[in-house]
Amino acid sequence: MRINVFDRRMQNLKGTNVQNRYWSLPFWGHNKRVAIVFSILTLLGLWEILALYLDNSLLFPGISDLFSAISGLFFYSDFWTDIYVTLIRGMSGMVIALFISFALAHPMAHNLFLKSYIQPFLSIFRATPIISIILLLLIWLRPEQIPFVMALITMVPVVTENLVAGYENFDIQMREMMTLYRIPVIMRVKYFYYPSLKPYLFSGLISASGLGWKAIIMGEVLAQPQWGIGVSLKEAHGFIEIPVLIAWTLVAVFLSYCIEQILRFLSKKKFPFHFSGVPVQRNKFVAPVSFKNVTKGYGKHVVFRNLSLKIPQGKITCITGPSGCGKTTLLRMIAGLEAPQSGIIERPENSVSYLFQKPVFVSQLTVLQNILWPLSRHMSIMEATDLAISALERMGIEDKAHCMPETLSGGEQQRVALIRTFLYPASIILLDEPFTGLNQALKENIMDMIKVWHQEHETTLLYVTHHADETGMAQNHIILNNMCAKEYEYTI
Repeated sequence: MRINVFDRRMQNLKGTNVQNRYWSLPFWGHNKRVAIVFSILTLLGLWEILALYLDNSLLFPGISDLFSAISGLFFYSDFWTDIYVTLIRGMSGMVIALFISFALAHPMAHNLFLKSYIQPFLSIFRATPIISIILLLLIWLRPEQIPFVMALITMVPVVTENLVAGYENFDIQMREMMTLYRIPVIMRVKYFYYPSLKPYLFSGLISASGLGWKAIIMGEVLAQPQWGIGVSLKEAHGFIEIPVLIAWTLVAVFLSYCIEQILRFLSKKKFPFHFSGVPVQRNKFVAPVSFKNVTKGYGKHVVFRNLSLKIPQGKITCITGPSGCGKTTLLRMIAGLEAPQSGIIERPENSVSYLFQKPVFVSQLTVLQNILWPLSRHMSIMEATDLAISALERMGIEDKAHCMPETLSGGEQQRVALIRTFLYPASIILLDEPFTGLNQALKENIMDMIKVWHQEHETTLLYVTHHADETGMAQNHIILNNMCAKEYEYTI
């Protein structure tokens, strides 16, 4: 009985933060900055207690001696020069390491041989002790070259491996969609490639900056070039100036922290959505599609053998058949996403709009922006927006226009993808299972809208389905049977 009472109390608290209500300290709550301040004060307090206990300011200075040493650095003749030189070594090392990493990561992610060839070198650099590398470089290089080289050796492996992981996790269907919709290169970089790589890129840069910064200063300590934070650290150590040594250490830590915070700030920045379209007339050309003796397979599995068929122009054609018989493959070959092993496919060039089985969206753009994105080269922003809003209203999801795609249900995402597919000016519309995730009433409503849209535009439309009740809007029907590599039935 007591458990039931407790459960009811917890249900009454639904929607509230139970932890905040019962466990948070009322005078500082969950303020992150306050927590950091308390952490620093705790560290300073422990340091002062230890200094008082040891009672030897030469070997373990107190807080007042440390502040005096830090303030004294500002009057040191080479203070700003040392900081400037070390920062230049770090920043230049990071920039060049970034270029090298991009040059290595792209081929590694797309070529298994190159990845297997380059990976051992990266692993060796990551595993080798930094001090061993510096000692070898002391023999091979001039002192002023060593810190910069150490920055490259420590940063390149970390950033490269992160970028390779980013490239390997690219959404293949998104890349295919950008190719079909002829998205400009600058828009691909701003809204797909950079956002997709950003988590991996900045994670690698933040880790690499910490490693590289320590390696640079260690290189300066051992190589003793003319200027640098490491040079001043070594000098303070040589004269047993413990407060000055600790003061320079704190300066190095502070600069490393600033670099990390700048990188974290940059990682949160996004490119604003920019629409650069110009008004053009919609393509009214109705293109024919025909297959002549087409053969297509994957490994030993033959999907089509000597397939010959003609898709009626300006008609709605339904493609049905059992799973694995090649329905999606047929659409992908029409779209130009896959090539036949032999035979000829006649189709229009660069005039296809494609709905994938799984809706594909740019994660950092809203629903409306995802619809407008492919239209930027085909119509003005006002025309595109009017069409998109009107389509969202007809689909019953006008309130989702400014939501992010991940907040939508599966059925809502499917409707948004349908809108984008039909608004793109193309002579051929290809739909791969377009009614997935839709209830029966909504499905019938969308089929009626497609019929009306087709009467207005007379575009060639092909769609794939597994369900008999979804074939009703078709004017033609292609059936791929179980002997899909040999036998085909085509009826009107």
